[in-house]
Amino acid sequence: MPDNKEIPQLAVYSSGSGSPTTIVLVHGFSCSARWWEPVGLQLRYKHRLLSVDLLGHGHSPRSPHGYSIEMQAHAVVAALERFEATDAIVVGHSMGGHIAIETAALAPERIRGIVAVDMPPRLAGNDIGVLARLALLPGIGNLARLTAPPALTRRAMAGLFAPRFLAPRQLVGDSRRMARDSYVGSYRAMRRYMDRERSIGERLRDLAARKLVIWGELDQVWPLAHGREMAATAGATFFTVPRVGHSPHVEAPDAVASALAEFAASLEAMPTAKE
Repeated sequence: MPDNKEIPQLAVYSSGSGSPTTIVLVHGFSCSARWWEPVGLQLRYKHRLLSVDLLGHGHSPRSPHGYSIEMQAHAVVAALERFEATDAIVVGHSMGGHIAIETAALAPERIRGIVAVDMPPRLAGNDIGVLARLALLPGIGNLARLTAPPALTRRAMAGLFAPRFLAPRQLVGDSRRMARDSYVGSYRAMRRYMDRERSIGERLRDLAARKLVIWGELDQVWPLAHGREMAATAGATFFTVPRVGHSPHVEAPDAVASALAEFAASLEAMPTAKE
């Protein structure tokens, strides 16, 4: 792992104030901080928010050191230090959930809560869709990803949402804007990490921070039972978002924002170690 000074600096979007708790929003593979905007718009009136673009995603730079989950977590910790964030709740969607766990493990003194949102317990062979798998192929894959009509990309993203939910147009281009090294590197890094590490529930259980697991009732990628099992193993509170799929923060931002606000309030009501 390179020195912290050598890790590229993430693009971070800071907003809100009023609460002693900082809510850190981490997106998933081939997404960006924009996926959290509908939730952030509701939370910013009572909480301080930090939304990040992970390395190689959104407006953050590519990484000369690769895109391992640990590398991404170190970059998130550096962002927390830069914004002097303590008593933080780190929220991770999908791949971002793994990064949230690693962030809490690296900087436990800064993290009071962890929220995993539809986080992959494993990667099945058909988990990311035909177009996404095609994009991983050498040569022709990157060309297919960059030249596919937006309408086709939008249809290919259907599995990330509940049936009949249309992916917002402004989110469709996130994966298309990624460079090949960051797109392929991030996906392969996630696979390596999940092949190597223990189950998510066990990793969550070993962290001192309080835990919340949020899951879409109609997740087509990893069904609801996976979330329930993870929460039970971790000793986490479990919250089901009805009638939505793998991306509840996009499909039902009101419900997710409410769950996060309630979780933050419960932590603020608890004494800290300093008290």
